[in-house]
Amino acid sequence: MSRRKIFHALMPLEEAIKIIEQKVDLRPHGVETVDILESLGRVLATDVYALIDYPPFDRSEVDGYAVRAEDTYGASEVRPVKLKVIGSVGVAEEPKYDVGSGEAVEIATGAPIPRGSNAVVMEEFTHREDAHVLILKSVAPQENISIAGTDIAQGELVLPRGTRLGPFEVGLLAALGYKSIDVYLRPRALVISDR
Repeated sequence: MSRRKIFHALMPLEEAIKIIEQKVDLRPHGVETVDILESLGRVLATDVYALIDYPPFDRSEVDGYAVRAEDTYGASEVRPVKLKVIGSVGVAEEPKYDVGSGEAVEIATGAPIPRGSNAVVMEEFTHREDAHVLILKSVAPQENISIAGTDIAQGELVLPRGTRLGPFEVGLLAALGYKSIDVYLRPRALVISDR
């Protein structure tokens, strides 16, 4: 009875790569422009620079109340500062209110900072009473605010050529306003077994 050999000895991966590199030109063979929604897994053919500042506007880093920091000085749990709430602003909303002395605007994380305010008091340090809010802790100017361009400045290199585009990179491109991007053509490969 003859013995059949079912499994073959396989070549180590490193050796196979060396043989391929000797026989095949592995450099990219062209560039194409694709919609960023079709770019997942592709490789950038050009450096990508920020078209805009990100965030594009001053925004709140916390849920709470947009205030003038000066109005909160000396605030504590023992001696809270009482401010009039004149409205609210959500994440995708344009602020409709200008914050004046003695006023506050309820604000969500990521929402644009209303004019007149220069700080945000975290919700945990407030107590709402109908049309007013008690501030239980003072804040400094710019506290809890992410200033426009602090994450990425316009013109900054964000993704170098040769970057493989994963979900994070595609999301970043979308956030920066890119609709399409230049990527290398996909390689074509053909494997022929001699066994």
